[in-house]
Amino acid sequence: MQKVKAILNDQSVSGTIIVTTGLFVSSIFSYFLQFALGRFLSVQEYGDFNALLSLFYIVGVPSTVLGISIIKVVSELKAENEYEKVSGLFWHLSLFSLIFGAILAFVFVVLQEQIGLYLKIADGGVLTVYAAVILLSFLSLIPQSFLQGLLKFNSYAFYVVIFGLLRLVIPVLFVLVGYGVAGAYGGISIVIILTYFIALLLLKSDLVNKIHKMSFKKHYKRILTFSASVLLVNLGLMMLNNIDVLLVKRFFHPEMAGYYAGVVTVGKILLFGAGTVSVVMFPQISEAHAKKQYVYEKLKKFLAIQFIIVIMGLLVFSIFPSLIVRIMFGEPFLPTVPFIPSFAIFIGLYVLITFMVNFFLAINQTKVFLLLLPAVAIQFLALNIFNDSLFTVIRVNILVAAMLLILLFVYGYSTIRSKIGSQ
Repeated sequence: MQKVKAILNDQSVSGTIIVTTGLFVSSIFSYFLQFALGRFLSVQEYGDFNALLSLFYIVGVPSTVLGISIIKVVSELKAENEYEKVSGLFWHLSLFSLIFGAILAFVFVVLQEQIGLYLKIADGGVLTVYAAVILLSFLSLIPQSFLQGLLKFNSYAFYVVIFGLLRLVIPVLFVLVGYGVAGAYGGISIVIILTYFIALLLLKSDLVNKIHKMSFKKHYKRILTFSASVLLVNLGLMMLNNIDVLLVKRFFHPEMAGYYAGVVTVGKILLFGAGTVSVVMFPQISEAHAKKQYVYEKLKKFLAIQFIIVIMGLLVFSIFPSLIVRIMFGEPFLPTVPFIPSFAIFIGLYVLITFMVNFFLAINQTKVFLLLLPAVAIQFLALNIFNDSLFTVIRVNILVAAMLLILLFVYGYSTIRSKIGSQ
């Protein structure tokens, strides 16, 4: 009994449980959103929504990169008890996020017609509203990055649950009153604004009221330097997990693209559920590394947890694919059932890839992009050549992911050996 209590009190375990619970509940809301859109939109409209969602993940790579850099810098400032600097950075970065998001949104609007033609989306109104989501995407990352960096896992879990709930309710209401895909993305824009102010309340105790005049130049340089290193890493991760959706939308009939969007949506239940380990692991490893502590015992704990969750997820998706599809989308998407177990294997490999990449970033091993980008290039070329069926697309994804994961484990082993040898 005492041993069980000790395990549960371990921050790596307790934090994982808390964040996993929060993200699991949030993912339920996310998939209720997909469930609702799958029923209230046509199959083609649903394909449009998810093609734009995949494009958002790729375009949003800079925001993901910035978020990781912020988490790392905030965790390092926390280790030094520099809470006044944490507060100053929060407000400065909030302003910067709006400016940078506006620039990206402007570029998107300029290229709107070409993007619509490439993705076969004829409704210009959808793309215009979608630009607002791009503008606000950077604002949404600031509070959640600070919650993670400060190791406020309870507050972070609450935040993602509220975000998921509002992202379900508001977009669906817009779709129900007849605004279609444009309404869904307009609702998401409103949700981003609301949850930013909710996060402010959660961070209230950590943001000091009075900030003395100080220079943040060193910290901006640290964020930008780390972001530049991480940019290619996250571009690789995002493309590895989203480029197939865009190419299926391009090469397949719109109805088949809609079915594949359903497969991806179901598979990403595993991604969101199993990916929570990285959320907890990254700031803890980063803080420990900043304090020059031995991080590899922590790595072993987190890696064991990650493997257990992935294996459990694969079993569920292999045994109950039909039940999962029926619950999420109903009869119209039953043709996707045969693809679910295979796609779950790809997602399981992707979760492990993401875990290893986040570990490397936490210990400042940013050259991991030298493994990621060639893998993405191989995936892109292979999918342009081998795309006779959706099964072929999934097999290409699995082979590329398996090859990359093996290389990452080899790289990790050599990194650990060299670190131990230098101590």
